[in-house]
Amino acid sequence: MHPKIMQGKKEEPQNACGFKESGKQVLCPHFEKKKVVPILKIGKDPKNSASYRPISLTSTMGQSMERIINTRLNWLLETNNIIANEQARFRIHRSTSERIATFSKFIKDVLENKRISTAVFVDFKSAYES
Repeated sequence: MHPKIMQGKKEEPQNACGFKESGKQVLCPHFEKKKVVPILKIGKDPKNSASYRPISLTSTMGQSMERIINTRLNWLLETNNIIANEQARFRIHRSTSERIATFSKFIKDVLENKRISTAVFVDFKSAYES
C-alpha cells in the first residue's frame, strides 16, 4: 500500500504517466507524438511533393498501445457483429480473395439463371501504390 494512503491522506489517483485522473482515462502524451519522415518514392521527381511517402516514426510504447487498442476494438466489432460479413479487408481470417471467389460465384449464379446484374468498380489512384 502507498505510504500516503497509510497516513490517511486522500489524494487523487495517478496513472502510469503521472497525470491525475478525474473519472476518465488519460493516455501518455508521448504515445501520441510521432515524427513524420518523407521518403522519396523510387524513380519519382524529388521536386514534386507527391513523390514522397510519409513514414511515421512512433515510440515502441506507442506502437504497443496502438496494437492493444486495435486488438480490443477488433474483438468488440467482431463479437457484436458490427461489421458486415462482406467486409474482408483488415479482418482476421478474412481475405480479399475470399470476396473475389464469392463475387465470382454470384456472377456464375446470375448467368445460369439468366438474370441481369450490375457491378461498379472504383479505382482509387495511388491508394495502394507500392
